[in-house]
Amino acid sequence: MSNLLIDAIKSRLEKEICPNLLIQGPSEDERDTDVKLYVPTIFKGFLPPKSAPDPNKPPEFPHIIIRPTEGGMQPDMDTVRVKFLIGGFCEDPTGYEWLMIVLGRMAKDFQENPVLDMQYEFQNDIHWKLFDDQPFPFWVMEAIGSWSVIKPQNTQFQDDL
Repeated sequence: MSNLLIDAIKSRLEKEICPNLLIQGPSEDERDTDVKLYVPTIFKGFLPPKSAPDPNKPPEFPHIIIRPTEGGMQPDMDTVRVKFLIGGFCEDPTGYEWLMIVLGRMAKDFQENPVLDMQYEFQNDIHWKLFDDQPFPFWVMEAIGSWSVIKPQNTQFQDDL
């Protein structure tokens, strides 16, 4: 249930929300002082492990990490809470503004189009937190939202009716 929701959110981010969103990111070469703009890389779960540089590997910053954090089953509705970790890069104290832009775009899209894959509905709640201790020049924030999940219909005794 939650894995398919994460896939649906990732697809929405990649196809609808982020393709035209360019966010500042670090240069590959420390001597390069030009500002580089990137489409955020979308990761499911966690950042990939550190390894040798790979020219085909997407940049880690800027990024959006999507992971399920908790959920539950109720008689009338199942719910899943999803955590988004939004990471950016900026070498001045306004770097957090990039994160707020990404969050704003996500919230607007989820509110205007709340249903994903005809089975997950955004519950119009996002709680976000900008951490006080930032790993400057990298910037990170957390946002959590909820989705309801359409329950399957009980068909156990359908043939007996």
